[in-house]
Amino acid sequence: MRKVQTISLIVVGIIIVAAAGIYFATTENDDPGEKEKTGNDGLGDEEKTITITDSLGNEVEIELPVKKVCLTNTNAAKFMQILGVADLVTAADETTISLLPEIYGDVKDLGEYKSPDGETILSTGSKILICQSSARSITNSEELESQGIQIVRLDCYGETMLTDLEQLVAIFGSSTQERADKYTQIYNGVVDSVLGLDSGSDEKPVFMFMFLSLKKPYAVTSELSKITESIGATNCIGILDPDTTGSTSKIQAESILDYDNEHGIDRILIRGTIDGVSTAQSEYSKFLDINTLYEDLNAISAGNVYVIDTDVLSGPLDHVGYVCIAEALGYETGELSAAKLVQDFNDEFGFTYDKTEFVFKIDMASS
Repeated sequence: MRKVQTISLIVVGIIIVAAAGIYFATTENDDPGEKEKTGNDGLGDEEKTITITDSLGNEVEIELPVKKVCLTNTNAAKFMQILGVADLVTAADETTISLLPEIYGDVKDLGEYKSPDGETILSTGSKILICQSSARSITNSEELESQGIQIVRLDCYGETMLTDLEQLVAIFGSSTQERADKYTQIYNGVVDSVLGLDSGSDEKPVFMFMFLSLKKPYAVTSELSKITESIGATNCIGILDPDTTGSTSKIQAESILDYDNEHGIDRILIRGTIDGVSTAQSEYSKFLDINTLYEDLNAISAGNVYVIDTDVLSGPLDHVGYVCIAEALGYETGELSAAKLVQDFNDEFGFTYDKTEFVFKIDMASS
């Protein structure tokens, strides 16, 4: 009887040990503190490739590790800083360097964004160039590719912005995920708050949004028109020129004025540059210089003209742009302060934006 009991105990012990082995074998990777390493971080000493999706929806295969990268896209440069990998940038276009000298002042200058020099790119040890896919894309891609330089088109603004951010994380590794998640949390929180604002009216204001540098109003298909309409307004250009497929409309000032006289345009929003040279008032004057007929718009006599700083209307700060657009449409934004949001952005991600005002109601008495 004891022999049987002894054998039974041995069998039970074997089962327990085996079960424990199976448990630890199947749970050793379940430690919540140890995440799967991806991109550059998941290589060890190996080389491999990763496939991402660019802003055009095309799959792009990239060789890892990516230790050096060049840029002709200022928004991508900003996201490199947000992710904590700005030190991997070896060259950038002249605009990016001039706008972010505290971050990229020491990298090589590629000149104009549209035609970066391939020899300069290669001289830095990089074989990858990140550029935009559309509005500010490069014009010499075939030449660069013939030199062995890979073109990666990530806009990092507009509808693909957060998706493009995910592609950067996929390339540069899981160590960047926490910073990406932090940015996305901030961005979505502000946007959701703006979209939840109550206008206090059942009627949507009608607006015209002027892209000052192109001297054209935004079409209903543009990203800024979509944002403004999502907050609760109607773009008059969508009524006047509904078939436009580009981001801006060629509609004439005469047609806009006729519509205004018959139906009314409640708000005029102007995308302008506010810096040491240009002020909101000077940007407004440029708007009137586009066509003298604009002086007769009802929104001007009503004092409902707003200039919004371009810095917050595209790229990583466009959640601040949501707040500014809401203010221009007449919403009470409460605790959503554009100045505080930008300061928080500086503190969190190491930027040095020193502006405190981003939306300006034009003083008609001074005009």
